[in-house]
Amino acid sequence: MTNFVLSAGPEPTGQSPFAARQALRYSKLFYFFFFSAMGAFAPYFNIVLAARGLTGVEIGWLGSIPPLVSLAAGPFWGGVADRWQVHSRVLAGCALASGLLSLFFLRTMALPALLLLVITFFFFRTPIAAILDGATMEIATLAHSTYSRQRLWGSIGFIVATFLFGRLISGGSLNSIFWANSLLLGVLCTLLSLRLPAGRSMERVNLLSGLRELLARRTYRTFLVALIFLGIGMAGLMNFLGLHILAMGGSERQVGMAFALNSMAEIPIMFFGISWFTRFGNALLMRLGAVGFAVTWLLVAVAQTPGQIIGTTFLIGIFFGSFWVAAVGFADEHSPRSLRSTGQAIMNAALFGLGWSMGAMLGGILWQHTNGHILFLCMSACGVIAAAILFFGKR
Repeated sequence: MTNFVLSAGPEPTGQSPFAARQALRYSKLFYFFFFSAMGAFAPYFNIVLAARGLTGVEIGWLGSIPPLVSLAAGPFWGGVADRWQVHSRVLAGCALASGLLSLFFLRTMALPALLLLVITFFFFRTPIAAILDGATMEIATLAHSTYSRQRLWGSIGFIVATFLFGRLISGGSLNSIFWANSLLLGVLCTLLSLRLPAGRSMERVNLLSGLRELLARRTYRTFLVALIFLGIGMAGLMNFLGLHILAMGGSERQVGMAFALNSMAEIPIMFFGISWFTRFGNALLMRLGAVGFAVTWLLVAVAQTPGQIIGTTFLIGIFFGSFWVAAVGFADEHSPRSLRSTGQAIMNAALFGLGWSMGAMLGGILWQHTNGHILFLCMSACGVIAAAILFFGKR
């Protein structure tokens, strides 16, 4: 296996673009299987919890507390990977642990036990995407390719899984999502992790000084605050869109269709959108993405039928595809070279940690005491705030 420098040190030498392209094949497969696991789990987990008798507030608590763990777990595992240059080993360990923990959901019913299990599960699953993104950005540069061309395979995996498991859950196979996570994460992703390049640095990373340098940059701090508000809105979408569709008379298959169309829209953006990223820049695309989120979440709020909601999810996918690739690029541009995985982890902690936790808690309360229309109206307001921060935060 060819080893590539993933972070610290000068530009890598002696590593051919051909060898890097070979490494990207494993990266594509990892994205496919990892996001297949997410597609099997994320859209349907709250549906399983509701079927087990949990209330909206209890579902909100389960969705809000685990992301707080990611505030520590993401930077912790990213820092470990950067400090000791063990990215592939961290990926393998986290994938194996999260895959094994998935099986415990089959028998865990009580709320306190579920809470502990979800926290532990996300402690290991959270850092996987950030470390993989950082590694892929580096390898893609060596291969004269782009990050977006690799990440689109994750969208394809998500589509396949949401379609498949929407049908399985409609047939009553609720526990199938946990078996799938165990196989995809615990076996396939673990094996692929061992085939990804293990970073070797020419110098040791000074983690604390690098973090101070990163957080001292006003542009990056503004970026993180905007991500928190977007995380609130995204949590509302991911945690309660399925329940909202069911409450309006839709089916589990329609839930799967909504999330699949969402991911379908990401694919052309990630495949053909490289000229956009080059022409307009990451900062502008993030601003436009935030505006797009606010508008589409408003459309979900005013939709009167499941079909209307499904139509809006395609738009969400378009804006998410462009926003996410731009955000990953922005974080990479503003991170010290020796802390790229850590920079990605902090970005994920803001969006999927603090923001997601607040959104899940707020969404649970709104779902319990109002309805999905009010919930998504509030999520749209968060999108407006995020867009305003990105447009005017540096002024």
